Amino acid sequence: YGERARQGATIVPRCLFFVEEEESDAGIAADVVRVRARRGAQDKEPWRSLDLAKIDNRPIEREYVWDVHLGETVAPYVLLNPLRAVLPMTSDAPMIERDENGIHGVARDTLKRNMARRWREINRIWEDNKSPNNKLTLLGQIDYMRKLSAQSARVSREYRASIARVSLLAIAHFPLVIYTSAGRPTATIVPPNGALIESKLFGIPCQTMAEANFLMAVINSETMWKAVIPLATKNWAGNSRDVQKQIWRLPIPEFDETETMHGDLAGMGAELTEEAEAIWNEIRAEREASGKSTSVTIARRMLREWQAESPIAQQAEQIITRLIR
Repeated sequence: YGERARQGATIVPRCLFFVEEEESDAGIAADVVRVRARRGAQDKEPWRSLDLAKIDNRPIEREYVWDVHLGETVAPYVLLNPLRAVLPMTSDAPMIERDENGIHGVARDTLKRNMARRWREINRIWEDNKSPNNKLTLLGQIDYMRKLSAQSARVSREYRASIARVSLLAIAHFPLVIYTSAGRPTATIVPPNGALIESKLFGIPCQTMAEANFLMAVINSETMWKAVIPLATKNWAGNSRDVQKQIWRLPIPEFDETETMHGDLAGMGAELTEEAEAIWNEIRAEREASGKSTSVTIARRMLREWQAESPIAQQAEQIITRLIR
């Protein structure tokens, strides 16, 4: 599976792309939304302190606003609410349409008025504030090695509507197992519904939901985590890093529906997903009602506590131990 795993797009600086929607004015068009930059705790200088007045509380055509999943929206077996990002492409196009004579590398006719204005402004901000050693354009940054364009092909309406096309394009319709790139591996499934993944996540397209459930159960297991820890390097704080590179050094077999253990594990992965979603919905409702946080840290901790006690999860651990021993 290591050869099929692909890293998400480098959508940074986040403050230039990730947004929160404002309440729309009474006179604003239905296909336009007003957005402001989303500031995050992980923003670094100089981006943390930038004056973003020229892109804050501004209208943007809704078709350029994408759902994006990051590490902070992934918990074991559960997909949390995605973040929103404004990007120079729409779900109607298979990828970013590049043009050296366009607007900062993007074809003019693909950018409507508000998006063209925003794209010019954030490119100016990027060039004024990026590191002197960084020679990438903003387009080169977010679509480095075409990691963004490749994803837009997967979720575009054009490709979803053309399942009859064979070969690699069919991958656009397969479930995508996504897993975190740092800390204990945490996995869930993204359906082909228009959501992108950022560089803190890796994705593996699967041919069937059974394969996706099988793989998700393996990645989320305590057995695999214990097996991969000795292979991982440590950072200055002693925490395991680059785990995503070490997972595939383990003898994880490719899913084979004719193998009984594989089929059993896929079924357990599906059951665990249903159970995890129900439990998390209940926990979240209770915490929100009492004004408590429902952050990804809370979600992961509480779901792993549930996983450690779940009879189905323990049966899955026994199978995984036999698979990767």
